[in-house]
Amino acid sequence: MTREELVSVADCVIANWNLSLGGDRRKAFYKMWWRYLNDLNYTEVQAAIDALILADKPFAPRVGTVRRMVLAEFLSDVLTVEMAWVQAKDRIMAVQQGTWTDVAPLVARALAESGIHGTSRDDHEAFTRAWRRVIEEFELETLGLPVQPTEEPDVVPAG
Repeated sequence: MTREELVSVADCVIANWNLSLGGDRRKAFYKMWWRYLNDLNYTEVQAAIDALILADKPFAPRVGTVRRMVLAEFLSDVLTVEMAWVQAKDRIMAVQQGTWTDVAPLVARALAESGIHGTSRDDHEAFTRAWRRVIEEFELETLGLPVQPTEEPDVVPAG
């Protein structure tokens, strides 16, 4: 996203929710939105803002809400813990029978981290704890801060 595109998106938020941001507060608003959105596609960010505007919420969205909306497609494939456990059990049982079954990459990661080799209640609890850690890490990797540009623009529009 370019500096001008960010200003356009941020101005939509400021105008729609009648935010009173003058001087330094407006500059801080632009800088924060740049920090969290600069690596995203302008069209996708604008679509998220449009959806939020049409939802007619009484309060302006936080920048993290917009980032999550734009990146939601990356999180849509994340299995529930129950579905992940089904895949994990299938893998464990296949290995015990001397065969192999494919599982989602995050399930494989949770299996490796949990170190389980059975399907007992204790194994299930260990897998669930590992799954939650893996998903938390995945979300941070997916939704985390972008690599910051070497020059952070001073995104304050003229006038």
